[in-house]
Order: sequence, then structure tokens, then C-alpha cells
Amino acid sequence: MKNNILRISIFLITTLGFSQSKLVFTYDTAGNQVKREYCKDGDCNTKRQTAPEEEIKEEIQEEISELTEFDKSIAVFPNPTKGLLTINWNQEYSSTIKEIILIDVASKVYNVKYTPGNHQAKIDLSSWPDGLYVVRFLLTDGNSLTKKIIKK
Repeated sequence: MKNNILRISIFLITTLGFSQSKLVFTYDTAGNQVKREYCKDGDCNTKRQTAPEEEIKEEIQEEISELTEFDKSIAVFPNPTKGLLTINWNQEYSSTIKEIILIDVASKVYNVKYTPGNHQAKIDLSSWPDGLYVVRFLLTDGNSLTKKIIKK
């Protein structure tokens, strides 16, 4: 009996000693896990390092306003079109355009050829079927802007 009590007490002491260790996870502002750390003594620094909320809001507002300005500078004409479609944008945004694609209602993607230094693209849709098309500007920062086109 004395032996069993000794075994149980040793078992409890060792398991309680090891149960204080834990894993500490660190997340970025978007909620993605960026770091996982094993904490042996259970007293790890668990403070999150985050940017102040106001700074994040300002960055988001600034990015939205830049995209809105670029979106307003894009002119697609004539819309609706029967043939040649012209797309113009402000010259200052030419360096931010990574690619321009045209997507039809069947989700077929067509690359739009344009000169990167130029602020204009022309697409001949005269031989294309009538319907709705979407022009998507893929930007270097990962964002995209879309414009809808109707082909008659």
C-alpha cells in the first residue's frame, strides 16, 4: 500500500511539473499565424506586437483613396461598343499596371496587349460575339480594378 501511494505521488508530481509548459502563437494584424513558440516554464512573454489601430486605419484609407483615384482616371469608350474599344488611364498610374485582361461571360480570359509606357489600350471586338465583358486591371501591389463593357 505504501508503495502504491509513493508511485501515485511521484506520477502526480512529474505530470503536474510538465503540464505548465505551453505553446504560444503570434498573429499578424490580418489574423494569420506568423510564429509558434514552445514555452517550457509556462511564463513566456505573450504580449502581441501590433501596430496601433489608427495607423492601420490610415494605411487602409490611403490605399482605398489611391485605388479610387485610379479607378476614376480609367475611361472605357465607346460603351456599349460595336467594334474598336479604347481604354485610357492617367499616365501616372502606368507603372502600377501589371497586366490588363478581358474576361467574357464564359470566364474565358484574354490578355490585352498594350505598351507599358503608354496610357492607352485598344481592343478590336468587331469579330467577338455580343455580350458582357469585363476588363480587369491587375496591379503590381496585388489589387485589381474592373470595368464592365457591353458588346452589341
